[in-house]
Amino acid sequence: MRIYAIALTALFVSTAAPAQEVALSFDDGPHPVYTRTLLTMARVAGVKITLCMVGQNVEKYPDIVRQALADGHELCNHSWSHKKLRPANVAWEIEKTDEAFRRAVGTVPGILRAPGGNTHYVGKCYKGRPFINWQVDTKDWLHRNTARIVKIVTSNGAGIILMHDIRLTTVMAFPAIVLALKAQGVSFVTVSQIAGNSCGTLAQAPK
Repeated sequence: MRIYAIALTALFVSTAAPAQEVALSFDDGPHPVYTRTLLTMARVAGVKITLCMVGQNVEKYPDIVRQALADGHELCNHSWSHKKLRPANVAWEIEKTDEAFRRAVGTVPGILRAPGGNTHYVGKCYKGRPFINWQVDTKDWLHRNTARIVKIVTSNGAGIILMHDIRLTTVMAFPAIVLALKAQGVSFVTVSQIAGNSCGTLAQAPK
């Protein structure tokens, strides 16, 4: 009940103009418990999300990766170890994560996200795939408060939203976020649907 009370509050505190498209993206998973919960919530809500997964976790929990793909969500390569990408490590970080995805689901994501969104040393593309950041950073990793997360997303809910599915407070905010944004007339899309790909052909990610 508390989650839905937060959602109703968000409907009234939001002063932003209604957004037409929002991509809810979640970094650093998969988490063995929270990501499973998030996938169940997304399935019930009928909403597609984008999951930017760390390679080490892809290797640990391939069944969650398979479930996310089977449910129609977008997968994203978020590096192997979540260290800052530099020319000396970018190939290893991205391609080792690709290998984990191949073992889990037989293919690799068409999009990438650098740890911290920092592509200063490696550019905006890697072998035809784009590094995609966000328009709204909820800072849910810093302020682990469900009501605050809901308010930030629903007050600024346009474009790509950054959250983290390794935080329980974030996952618990998901139903309220969806309820409030649906009431605003928002369409839920994936990150690549908003960002596109200026690096190559997104639909032809390497196998």
